[in-house]
Amino acid sequence: MATKHFVLIDSTPESRALAFANDSKFQSWLRTYTDVSEALQFLSTITLPYSIQIFLARDNIYSPGLPSETNGRSLTLLQTLCGLQAIHHISVFSPDISESVIIQIRSLFSNQQIIKEILSVNELHSYLCCEGINYFQQQITHRTTTQEFHLIRNFRRNRAELIRGTYQDHTEQGQHLQVLEDEYSDKRGVQQS
Repeated sequence: MATKHFVLIDSTPESRALAFANDSKFQSWLRTYTDVSEALQFLSTITLPYSIQIFLARDNIYSPGLPSETNGRSLTLLQTLCGLQAIHHISVFSPDISESVIIQIRSLFSNQQIIKEILSVNELHSYLCCEGINYFQQQITHRTTTQEFHLIRNFRRNRAELIRGTYQDHTEQGQHLQVLEDEYSDKRGVQQS
C-alpha cells in the first residue's frame, strides 16, 4: 500500500499549526509546519510512489519557495509545490474566498488538476477532521483485509476522536449561525416597522 503524507503549512502570524501539532487527534497522521523552508526540506525528500496532500493556510502560497532548477530564479511556494512529482493535491485555505481571490489563486497553479479545493480558513479544523476520518477508515479497511486486527482498535479510537471534533465544530457553527439569523431577523423586524 503506497503511503500518503498529509502536510499542513501555516506560517502566518495567525497560524494554528502548533495547535494541530499538539492535538492527539492529528499527531498520528498530519505533519504540521510553521516554517516554510522546513516543510520544503521534508517535501523535497518524498518521491513516488509516495504521495502528499498539502493543506496551505492563509497567504502561504506567496511565500518564497525553492530556486528554479532551469533558470535559478526564486519561485513562490505554490510554484515549487506544483513542480514536485509526489504532490497529489493541494487544498488552499484563505481568509478571503471572494470570487476574485479564488480566480487569482487558481491562476497561480500551472496544473489545475492539483487543486483540490479553495476554502475559507474558518473551515480548516473541520476539513482536517474529515480528512483524518477518511484516512483512518482507509487504514481500518486495509488492516481488515490484511488481517492485522491488532492495529484496528487504535485506528478506530483515532477516528472516533475526529468524529467528536467534527461534531463539536458543527455544533459551534450552528450556534454561531443561529445568532446571525436572529440578528438578521431582528433587523428586518425593525426595518419593516
